[in-house]
Amino acid sequence: IDVRVNIVGFAVDDEGLKEQFEEWARIGGGRFFDAAGADELGDAIAAALQPPFEVRDSAGAVIGSGVVDGDAVRVPPGAYSVEIRSDPPRAFPDVEVGNGEELELSLADGG
Repeated sequence: IDVRVNIVGFAVDDEGLKEQFEEWARIGGGRFFDAAGADELGDAIAAALQPPFEVRDSAGAVIGSGVVDGDAVRVPPGAYSVEIRSDPPRAFPDVEVGNGEELELSLADGG
């Protein structure tokens, strides 16, 4: 089973508790999202629910990973595939990255 633990804290004022939530999320392969108030709660929940993805080289080895709409993944120039672990899974089989090039993939374009 492929599981990650994301934690959304709502109006948590205790810094020690926030650090504990961050540690639990890290141990669970996820992230902690801090929603200080009701205005931030929807965005925090949406971010926590973003599917993870893997970047694979031409041999199929995982060389990077992240979550959709998360931090950028840096890779050297080359040919890659990107697999989004969603339901149903999505794939970008032929992603070419040039020297110094920045690419942004869209779920609307995935296979």
